Amino acid sequence: MLLLIGLTLGAGVTTALAARRRPQHRVGYERAAGLLLLTGLVMLGIGLAGFLRF
Repeated sequence: MLLLIGLTLGAGVTTALAARRRPQHRVGYERAAGLLLLTGLVMLGIGLAGFLRF
């Protein structure tokens, strides 16, 4: 689970950095980066809530 969260957050950060390099595709890259980061943070929150519950 931690590996999946790390990969998702890492992909979001790299996609955000790629958006800076390619201005012609910036909006698409920013949307993808936002979705990846949001997904990673939600998974992290769910995992943390499950961990703290037990």
